[in-house]
Amino acid sequence: EALAEVETQAREGLVGLRKQFANQTIHVPDALHTLSRIMETQGRLPEVESALREKLAIKQQIWPGQTFRVTKTVSNLNRVLKLQGKAAE
Repeated sequence: EALAEVETQAREGLVGLRKQFANQTIHVPDALHTLSRIMETQGRLPEVESALREKLAIKQQIWPGQTFRVTKTVSNLNRVLKLQGKAAE
């Protein structure tokens, strides 16, 4: 399946980025975003939530305070929580 192949490539890319940059670059949260979109397409909302939480934590570390990027990630996380019937944060 093409989507499974895309997910594999996204995961491999994420591993490579983490090896090269740890979590000290925007590329890691961007890769997590890509992965979360792939999983959301498959309806895997708990995994999407996990990826978005990790993305948020990294962004908050890179950009302390409420920047647009952090706020947008919180908004995306709340959307996924709502889809799962959970309370927003």
